[in-house]
Amino acid sequence: MSEMPRLPGATSFLVPLEIDGEQALAMVATGTAEVTLDSTSRKEPSWVSLRFANRIEVKDVPAMVQDLSGISRQMNVPVKALLGVNLLRHLNVTFDYIGGQFIVRSFAPRIPPSATRIPIAYVKGGGMLMRSSLSTDKGAPSATLLLDSSMTFPLALDQDGWKKAGTDVSKLSPVPQDAKLKQGMVPLLRLGAFDIPQVPGVYGTPIAEVEKGVEIDIDGVVGSGLLAYFRVTLTDEGRAMWLEDVPQSQPSAPPAASTPAAPAAPKSEKPEKSDKPEKGEKPDKSDKPSKPKTRSKPLADGPASTP
Repeated sequence: MSEMPRLPGATSFLVPLEIDGEQALAMVATGTAEVTLDSTSRKEPSWVSLRFANRIEVKDVPAMVQDLSGISRQMNVPVKALLGVNLLRHLNVTFDYIGGQFIVRSFAPRIPPSATRIPIAYVKGGGMLMRSSLSTDKGAPSATLLLDSSMTFPLALDQDGWKKAGTDVSKLSPVPQDAKLKQGMVPLLRLGAFDIPQVPGVYGTPIAEVEKGVEIDIDGVVGSGLLAYFRVTLTDEGRAMWLEDVPQSQPSAPPAASTPAAPAAPKSEKPEKSDKPEKGEKPDKSDKPSKPKTRSKPLADGPASTP
């Protein structure tokens, strides 16, 4: 297990690790396909060795090269690598922002006792996709959302996404200090069996450019501003994501910037515990915990999030 540092006013998933024997800081980037190294230290794509928590080493990892100085300036820490989904999905990872934990496993983890399972699909470029509802109207069409932990907003939707949420983009409020963005509240976001009411979202992020990269029509992007309130585990080679509702706590102090607030931990009831496999018995991948019972309560304002 690696301890993830938490930065004031940010919900990014930062992970200390070794890259070819050198200590470095990486960021979990589920919107990126491959491991990406900062071009200040590597000039060309290469194969690298990564070591987590001084014990689990992953050799011959393909790594691309990109200028990460902008991310480092935004985080105010030297980010030397992005951990893409083609690596994460095979490491049975768990990342827990509030608990400050990043766990890499050489085996499939047991089903968390109090969690909901979300099927994950992958598209060209390694993008992680999930289906969700954005409205309290049971007859409303479902939405296709990209998971990108490098985006700090809880939720960003395009015009069609806001329409599925029952909101006309002309009625959204401008984001102070950023004329390109508008903000509003999504009535409900369904993550597996968790119904999360009143999720803050933005309009105006370059989702059309994302669609060109993944070559599929999406309605929006889920960012770290929402994922930070859950304990996230990838299993079954990344085809499933388990979300555990963690104790309600503020992940970080709010920054001075006046941008959309991230949601507080969902006020839903805990799911009923599922049966655990007997000791020594491997869990069946098809097993699912019992469907949690949720109730809708408005989310309290949480820390602000910066783009």
